Amino acid sequence: MILWVNGAYGAGKTSVCRALQAKLHRSHLFDPEEVGDVIRRIRPVELWKDNFQDYPLWRSTTAALLQAAAEAYCGVILVPMTVVRGDYQRELLDPLRRAGISVCPVTLLASRETVLARLLGRGEQPDAWCIKQIDQCVERLSSEIEGYPIDTEGKRLSEVAEEIWKRFLSTEEKHV
Repeated sequence: MILWVNGAYGAGKTSVCRALQAKLHRSHLFDPEEVGDVIRRIRPVELWKDNFQDYPLWRSTTAALLQAAAEAYCGVILVPMTVVRGDYQRELLDPLRRAGISVCPVTLLASRETVLARLLGRGEQPDAWCIKQIDQCVERLSSEIEGYPIDTEGKRLSEVAEEIWKRFLSTEEKHV
């Protein structure tokens, strides 16, 4: 099973995945940003795009690596990754589903003000790339993206993780 935790940059995706990983008997944290970093490193700087998700190679490689991992691994694969374009999300998730892999997308939602406060709180500069993406993330995540919505406003990390655990993982853990 793949649990894809989506949300704005600073929404707490990786922290939630780590909290879930601590509760799971068998799990693996798969970070698609690492795939993007590799693709960037092998391309000439002049060919870099502002967002590595805009490389079709990133989307197809990420899907292929996730499929290979899911087919070989008997555990839950946790994927903390912001994806705000519905067409990109389909390119990532549809091949997995066609391969018979269970994919559960979850979307962490928060207001612009909350996301900004979290990003600044973790040390991001006001002109950081992730801060410039807030409006797009908040808008698209609530309208264009598939995923079980979880409102994170005023919730502690443990509460968000527990909600995901109860909804998707408590029964899955019995099968791993």
